Amino acid sequence: MSSTYLPSYSTISITETRKLAKNKAGGAVWAVYAVLVSYSRDGVFEVFPSWETISRVLDDAYSRKSIANALNWLEVHKVIQRK
Repeated sequence: MSSTYLPSYSTISITETRKLAKNKAGGAVWAVYAVLVSYSRDGVFEVFPSWETISRVLDDAYSRKSIANALNWLEVHKVIQRK
C-alpha cells in the first residue's frame, strides 16, 4: 500500500449494527460501511474516500461494481447520504 492515510480501525455502533442486520446487509455492505466509518471516526461525519481507496483498504477483495452496489444499498436503506 502507498503512504497515503489509512485508518487503523473502525467502530460501528450497536444502532448501526442493528440497522445493517435488520435490513440483511451483505458482506460487501458491511465491509464498505466499516471503511466509511473508519474515515469518519475523528468526529467528522462527512467522508469521501474514492472507490479506489475503498478497494485498496479492503485489499481489492471486492470489485468496483460490488463497492458501487454496497454504496447504493447503504444509500437506499438510509444508512448514508451522498451529496
